Amino acid sequence: AEFRGVTAGDFSELMLAIEKLPGTELLGASGVLAKAGALWKTPKPFMLLAGASPDEQMRFDFLRQADELGDMEARAHVGGYYLHLGNSGANKRLGVAKLQEAARAGNSEAMLLLGDAALAGELGGERAPVALDWAAKAAAKGRALIIQGEAKATSAPDEARGLFEEAGEILRRAGEINPKAWFYAAQAAYYGKKPAQMVEALQKGCDAKDPN
Repeated sequence: AEFRGVTAGDFSELMLAIEKLPGTELLGASGVLAKAGALWKTPKPFMLLAGASPDEQMRFDFLRQADELGDMEARAHVGGYYLHLGNSGANKRLGVAKLQEAARAGNSEAMLLLGDAALAGELGGERAPVALDWAAKAAAKGRALIIQGEAKATSAPDEARGLFEEAGEILRRAGEINPKAWFYAAQAAYYGKKPAQMVEALQKGCDAKDPN
């Protein structure tokens, strides 16, 4: 009852402190964190526990609970799991539905998983156009992160580096589906001061005959 009196601001501050704990300590407090997440109806504790879990089934269980509380990153991972479970059409349909929900909410991981699924013929319809469309949407998210990174390059260089790194990861994966993303992957590497990645991205774009 006493815990219920904690304000949302207090809880957010506590979560920031908990995020800095080593994975072993997080897992050691998993029972308390899970209760806190359920009480406050917040997915954050479950996402932290999922990130710290070495066991795949335990990780999935935490992601599933975070998904139930509305976390779109968790929904993308859970959707990917069900899509590739492959033991029933119902699981596949559930996976696609979860991925589409997460993608519509702007989650780039879901967009890329849908692009991969389209190329593999798991979404029906014409494979290439659907795959290219999802990859293009993910690439747009990556390009937006580059712009954010540029804006923070002077005032918050560490944050900017993180944004360029995240953008590069998204754009490299998008490039495997839609070659137009390789140019922007090279751009992210340039701003992130990773010349080898920049050259590699440009080379892959040229190999795919991307006019950029």
